[in-house]
Formats: sequence, structure tokens, C-alpha cells
Amino acid sequence: MTVLPSWSYTGVIPIENDLSLLESALHAGRVSAAERGYAGEPEISTEEVMLTGTAEQPSYASSVEADRAGLEFTATHLRYRMDWPSEVSAEG
Repeated sequence: MTVLPSWSYTGVIPIENDLSLLESALHAGRVSAAERGYAGEPEISTEEVMLTGTAEQPSYASSVEADRAGLEFTATHLRYRMDWPSEVSAEG
């Protein structure tokens, strides 16, 4: 048995009317977690953000972060986070 620490998978996708991008990204997170031995379901959170960097070096700001920086917030992307709690794996 192996004790797996809590683990997170994060990413950013463009905001579109097609949810398949988000579904694909969340599936990739689940696959990555399964490859590490996690069997449980993650806690998933999302947040609208806007691109503030360049294509070469992207960075993103939430509405709160944009307000603090004095920027007018216009959501362009969706940031997601998947969190798995620590668990004991039968594998390993």
C-alpha cells in the first residue's frame, strides 16, 4: 500500500460556447490522476480569467486581480483546478 499526498491538476482554456474543451481538459486531469494511483473523485473549481500576458508568456488575472491592477476585466479564459485529497492506494 502507498499513501498518496493531496494532488492538484490545473489549467486554462479559452471561453467558448462549446463545453467539450472543458470536458476534455477534465478528462485529461482524471487520466493523469489515475496514472498516479488516485481512485477518488476530485473537487473541481473554475474561475473566469482574462489574458494579461502574451502568447509567448501567457498570464491570467481573475476579476479581483484585474481590479487590483486597475484593469477593466473582460473574461477570455476559464481557469480550472481539480484537487484530489490524500488517499491510500492498494497499488505500489
